Amino acid sequence: MIFGQFVSDEEGLSKIEGLREEIFGYKNCDLTGLSEIKYLLLLEDGIPVGETVVAYKDLRLTITEIGVKEERRFEHYGDFMVRMIADLAIYLHVRYIYSHVTEDSLDFFLSEHFEEVEGDLYRLDPESLRCACSRNK
Repeated sequence: MIFGQFVSDEEGLSKIEGLREEIFGYKNCDLTGLSEIKYLLLLEDGIPVGETVVAYKDLRLTITEIGVKEERRFEHYGDFMVRMIADLAIYLHVRYIYSHVTEDSLDFFLSEHFEEVEGDLYRLDPESLRCACSRNK
């Protein structure tokens, strides 16, 4: 079973750092100028398989990176995390989710309906995913 959760405890953050190091080769990402950081951990049968860091500031969500273990890529785990972030964005009344996209991840972000704003900055309207991830009200 796949399960995603936003974590803030020491154990959860340790799992995220371990995954980040395995996937990207480093533990920490650049959070300069960002506030209200949320860490999303994706688990498969209790085993960490994906992670991302989301920052919330001035009614704007920014994804730093989305990482999935190499042996679990192309199984829609990144899509699952984007939908969880879109759900959070809708809950927070955020108009767009932003990310600075690298050449390596461009195809993924385009497949998730992110659109280019300028240069490497892309954005997603979370409302475009509402039918798949909205909360019951």
